[in-house]
Amino acid sequence: MSVSIERLGAWLDEERYQKAASASPNGEDEASPKYWAYKGYANWKLSRYLQAIRDFAKAIEINPRTANTLFLRGRCYEDSDRFFEAVGDYEAVLRLNPQTADAHAHLGFCLERLGNIGQARQSYVAALQIDPEETLALAGLRSLGPIVRNA
Repeated sequence: MSVSIERLGAWLDEERYQKAASASPNGEDEASPKYWAYKGYANWKLSRYLQAIRDFAKAIEINPRTANTLFLRGRCYEDSDRFFEAVGDYEAVLRLNPQTADAHAHLGFCLERLGNIGQARQSYVAALQIDPEETLALAGLRSLGPIVRNA
């Protein structure tokens, strides 16, 4: 029986993230935001979005000014089709660091899914002003098409 390299890689990744989800990073304890962010990331990679959201929430409670953790929780919300909550996290990331192209792009994606096309377009454009090769923003603008003005 042959196993493809991709399937083997996916299995090894899953095993690694399974271990990470149950381990303590570098001896960190539960009072550390890194402890919860580490667990959240592992659970996100395992598609355990609800548990990852809980883990990231604990990290954010300990240190609310961690843009990376807010961004990752936003990704969990986005991946579980909870776009409204994701928008809140991406906006919080941008208040902390307005030059985060991927936060602008993911904000645009979620706004588009919520039907806020004008705001989505603005977010995609903001992402591309920071990083002209931001793939999600480029794809988003392509999917929205050109601006149509009434004559």
